[in-house]
Amino acid sequence: MHIQKLLAGLLPGSLSLIASVLLLSTLWASAADPLGATAHSDGTTTFRVWAPFVDGVTVRINGATAVALAREDGHPDPADTIWIGTVPGAKAGDQYRYAIERGGVTREFNDPRAQQLTGFDLPDGFGLAGNDDKPQSVIVDPNFTMPPFTGPTFNSMVIYEMHIGTFNNTFAGAVEKLDYLKDLGVNAVEVLPITQNPLFSDHAPPDHDWGYDPVQLFAVKSKYGTPQEFKEFVKQCHQRQIAVIVDVVYNHLVENNLLKEFGGFTLPEIPGGIYLYGGDRANTGFGPRPDYGRPQVRQYIIDNALLLLREYGVDGLRFDDTIDIRTFGPGRVANNEGAELLREINFSYRNTDPRQPGKITIAEDLQSSGDVTLQTGPAGLEFNSQWDDTMVNVMRDVRAQS
Repeated sequence: MHIQKLLAGLLPGSLSLIASVLLLSTLWASAADPLGATAHSDGTTTFRVWAPFVDGVTVRINGATAVALAREDGHPDPADTIWIGTVPGAKAGDQYRYAIERGGVTREFNDPRAQQLTGFDLPDGFGLAGNDDKPQSVIVDPNFTMPPFTGPTFNSMVIYEMHIGTFNNTFAGAVEKLDYLKDLGVNAVEVLPITQNPLFSDHAPPDHDWGYDPVQLFAVKSKYGTPQEFKEFVKQCHQRQIAVIVDVVYNHLVENNLLKEFGGFTLPEIPGGIYLYGGDRANTGFGPRPDYGRPQVRQYIIDNALLLLREYGVDGLRFDDTIDIRTFGPGRVANNEGAELLREINFSYRNTDPRQPGKITIAEDLQSSGDVTLQTGPAGLEFNSQWDDTMVNVMRDVRAQS
């Protein structure tokens, strides 16, 4: 009945096409596909999206007629509702958005797990006035061969902190200067965040930033290149025996992020919607804080970390501002949900297949807390290392006095 209701609200001329797509969805869509858009070798793409408490979800590809998705079986909890469908002819490079209906109102949203987004280019990209509707999600090509790599041991790493934009503009540009780093004796690069940020009218130029204002967690910054080009950057680093560590931002999102009010469902307790905390934990001071207590949001973050380590082939993650994940508020009240998230990430990449215990995680916690690197016991967060702001400040003072 629910599918019939969806069909009734669409254009009559599209019914036969949509009915056939729904049939294909029933036959081909598989929960083995991850959430997001998965392109297949048979010329189809499966879409899976977590969207609870809504009346219907369709996917609109390249601006064409919206194709209805179906509720996925196996989710008895309404808060865990996933929508799924496999669309023939949808391929890598196609652009799409989800149209989600709730209470008679339909709004379009980008895929929270899209690894590539359009609409962030100068002079009129998202973030500048009048461009809120610009972003589109892009289906990415999953095919890439990342050769095996054994990097330097952690205690032998000579790490170069790299901002792609200032180093040489793009991922491809950065590759051109890797031999320079190798000749310096560098055997690891820590890349500042590569996630998509909005444009800022008070930045010069508006698309220049440090990277710490993600609009969502999965999309690679389009100014630097595509997901495939970032994988090629990692591959080229490895060919020069240079390990790659990526800076990840899981403590907050930018204020005008693409997860805010996703699907249209909000409550007074969670005015930002299903992805974001409400109440005292709503904001870190840098931006809205993801809701680590919601299982689907926690898995969203874990999956992003595993995607970088396993599909993008990076060798480690440096976590930005972990103190704002494991605590909240000016009094630094313990946020056990955030601490559990950090443990889960560290456990998952080391102990779930394919196990990668040789990869590393580094916390920017800046509290000199032994719990951050403690590997056992209920308090341990199990990071390999953490930043020491005391050393940085002492070195800065020495340099200033010289």
